[in-house]
Amino acid sequence: MVGAAMGTRTARRIAISLTGLALTVGAAVVGYASVTDTPMPAPAETDWESVAAGPTDELDVYWVGHSLFNHRDPTVEGAPNLMEEVGRLAESAGLDYGSYDNTLYGITLSLALRGKAHSYGRREPDLPARLEELTTNGAAYDALVLVDGVPIRHAEQPEHSAYYTMRLYCELKEQNPDARVYLYEGPIHLQASDPEGGFGPRDEFGWTSWMEEDREVWERIADRAVTGDVPTPGLGPRLRAILGKAREDGCEPSGPIFMIPTATVYVHLAERMAEPGPNDVFELANGERFTLAHLFQNPYVDWPEDWPLPPHEGPSVDEAAIIDGLTKLHPDDEYDDVHPSRIGSYVSGLTAFSVLYRRSPVLDPPVPSDDADAGAANDPGAAIVEADAAATGLSPATVRTLRRLVWNVVRTDPRTGIDG
Repeated sequence: MVGAAMGTRTARRIAISLTGLALTVGAAVVGYASVTDTPMPAPAETDWESVAAGPTDELDVYWVGHSLFNHRDPTVEGAPNLMEEVGRLAESAGLDYGSYDNTLYGITLSLALRGKAHSYGRREPDLPARLEELTTNGAAYDALVLVDGVPIRHAEQPEHSAYYTMRLYCELKEQNPDARVYLYEGPIHLQASDPEGGFGPRDEFGWTSWMEEDREVWERIADRAVTGDVPTPGLGPRLRAILGKAREDGCEPSGPIFMIPTATVYVHLAERMAEPGPNDVFELANGERFTLAHLFQNPYVDWPEDWPLPPHEGPSVDEAAIIDGLTKLHPDDEYDDVHPSRIGSYVSGLTAFSVLYRRSPVLDPPVPSDDADAGAANDPGAAIVEADAAATGLSPATVRTLRRLVWNVVRTDPRTGIDG
């Protein structure tokens, strides 16, 4: 009896010790998971030449994003947003276009799918229901265009950009494997006005260099998402990932995520404005100079030309006083250096149109000929150019310049998927 009692006590002590050990190990794993990044899949590698394709004549496009897609210039009567501008350009080219607008001012992809953000308090509980069109009728769409928060470097991890991009990619691809998915490379604030953008001192801010650095982030999001293997956000899924368990969401890869490189186009435009080519014209219809400020809703038009300054400790100039003395494009309206103006929607629309349809927007006049029968005077694109000029307030020569510039950028960017 005594021996049996001692054996029972010993077994109980062992069980308690093992339980304590298990709890300690479990707590250690949970603690490790709470302070470490979620294991991410290696980015996919794509042979971009093999996935390039020629032009298409008709598209149905599903758009998910924020005000870079749905903003209309309130100073121009009847101004279209980006989605509508793509349709206008398609119509003028004799092409078919249909679209579904799943956008809302200021949202991230996480908000669109779950109705609430991860890193801040905004909630939009009705948003997930709007995805029913994609989940029900996804097979009817040829393209899905996505944009996440900008600047993207500050949205990528807090809002789990790769995961939600993957969710939408998988949803469309499972219904229509031949459809194409695009990330829209969103331009950022021209003059670093967003206090939560992490831009740093505005007199040191380099707009083009920031977007060039962010291009790598957009590409990383796309390349991770197409693996179909990005773990679900949260501690539980993170534990499963650390322990090598299967992912809760995802799909088999079915082609890459392409890029609509609007920010890259803006960078090239800034460079060309600084050093125009022999055939470049940058002017408004009234003969005034067309500047970067005209791409945005209401920025300052007299931003200091010597900015950005070299990095410095403390104010080398009175930045606030200088900014307070600047003039807005529309002096009586609210300052806005991120949403597209009518001209900005045009340039962004040309970029999206050229990539989605994989077609050149160039409408240069024919080369003059000495042959009277050659029809050199016939300029089939003239009517479209004149209509674009009237709609945007640009000169016809500037319209042609922008169409050439956009095409030169997108056709040489392998991630647009354009053949030739």
